[in-house]
Amino acid sequence: MLRTRLHRRLAGLALLGAGLLPSACQSTSGSGEDSVPLLVARGHYQEATVLAARLRDERPDDPERIEQHRLATTALLMYQGRTAFFDDRIADAHEAFERAGELSPEVPQVSDWILKVDNRLADDWISKARRMYIDGELEGARGAYERALAYRPLDHLAREGLGKVLLQLNYRQGLGEDYYGQGLRDLADYWLYEASWDFQKSGKYLGEDFEKVKRRAEQTNELLAGTCVTRAQDLERKGLFAAARNEFRLVLTLEPEHPEALDGLERMTVEALVADKLKEAEMLTLRRRYAEAREVLEQGQALTRLQGEAFEGALAEIESARLNDMYVTARELESDYEYPEAILAYDRLLEEAGYYEDAITRRDVLGNYVVKAEELYGAAQAETDPAEKLSLLEQIQFIWPEFRDSVELIEELEKLE
Repeated sequence: MLRTRLHRRLAGLALLGAGLLPSACQSTSGSGEDSVPLLVARGHYQEATVLAARLRDERPDDPERIEQHRLATTALLMYQGRTAFFDDRIADAHEAFERAGELSPEVPQVSDWILKVDNRLADDWISKARRMYIDGELEGARGAYERALAYRPLDHLAREGLGKVLLQLNYRQGLGEDYYGQGLRDLADYWLYEASWDFQKSGKYLGEDFEKVKRRAEQTNELLAGTCVTRAQDLERKGLFAAARNEFRLVLTLEPEHPEALDGLERMTVEALVADKLKEAEMLTLRRRYAEAREVLEQGQALTRLQGEAFEGALAEIESARLNDMYVTARELESDYEYPEAILAYDRLLEEAGYYEDAITRRDVLGNYVVKAEELYGAAQAETDPAEKLSLLEQIQFIWPEFRDSVELIEELEKLE
């Protein structure tokens, strides 16, 4: 008997929190425990939840107090959700009702409010999608339509709008006007029969044409979905992964549980992301940010199933570009007569490459220049005859024009002639 009374009282508490029972429906004896439903009846949801939590903590094994806290919290969340909804804070309302649903799924008012908020969010996202489509923001429109379908999966406006956006995206990617025009015609046929079928299913028409329209709708859906799957697979084979992803998405607007489309969308989503990483790495390589480019490629290589060769090629290009940079740096040092630095640069290149164009020959020639210049300079320093000394210094100029102070010494000797 006690358990029955508790169940009824707490069920009434939940309904109070949902704003569906007047406060008179909940009585109280004035005891400490009964003050929780009394606070709820008065609309003091925060205080009720705090009190219920304290009472529960005093006797954490008491099922009555645990249940009372659960339903008091549900009442608070329902109040917060309704307040947010009427304040036009729809996202906050959705979060509050979702939490209430997790706590008290048995309370029907919770699911009713969740449905109401989902419908509002779907409408808002459809409106955003239309504005973005008009403004040419196709990726934004695609995302908005998909958000709408997340809240209302079978919404015809969102599905039809998403289909048109996906066709337009692929048209922009160079699939041609014929593709776009045929796709629109196919979709128009599909939605015509879909709408007719739904209209008849609603009960307004249940005549002899119903079965014919139903069959036609199913045939149109099957044919169109099959065409899109075939086209998606063809695009996948051609390496047009983003376009293939859009085709698989289009199939799922027609048949949300189509197995090939679900698998294909998952696969193409990964490959399209991977393709973007290839482009990102290419840009980083052009900017000579080789370590970052390699990191991006390694991330993509770990994900891809279809573009392994492209990643191997891209990694080879990074290595080639990096070695070429090292070679160019060494050549620039050589051109600036920074022979010791150039020799070290060639050494670093050859340590990594083993062999690279004429790097070995150039390094060895520069090494000989350095040795010869040192020998000639030493001989010039020891020479007492000004004319012979000048001859030795001028020989240095042929192989190393900026060696030490050879230029200044030559100028001084020329003044003596």
